[in-house]
Amino acid sequence: MLPERELRGAGPLLHVEDNVNGIGNGNGNGNGFRPDELVKIQGRDFVVIGGRLRLLHSANAKVSITTEVLDYNLDQHSVVRARVVTQVGEFTGTGVATAARDPKLVEALVELAETRAIARALRFAGIGVECCGFEELGAGPVLEGDPPRQDL
Repeated sequence: MLPERELRGAGPLLHVEDNVNGIGNGNGNGNGFRPDELVKIQGRDFVVIGGRLRLLHSANAKVSITTEVLDYNLDQHSVVRARVVTQVGEFTGTGVATAARDPKLVEALVELAETRAIARALRFAGIGVECCGFEELGAGPVLEGDPPRQDL
């Protein structure tokens, strides 16, 4: 197992601690996501990580997110574990990115695996359980061709 990676000397790969007063997140669609936080692909909604993070902060006065690289092979694969601590509890998620699944992002496998891990941990925390994260999609048939556009 690899140690937590330092990023610009600031500590773990990602560590966020904020004191945030709740903000409104109602949008009339029942899930709290704003239209600009959803991407529609083949008729299905996929939420971007920023939407989950906004809802997380709006529902919690204090939040902590840490990530740890569990496995990494240059230009082949990356496995990252995320730990999200909220007022409700602690939630973990694991994200994987591979060159075979994500060939267009081969130079950012750690970052992609990290984003996927955070998205999974946030779903386990109850943030956006009804939608798969857009970043969790691989580069398979759904994403071939032109990049998807957000339906507003």
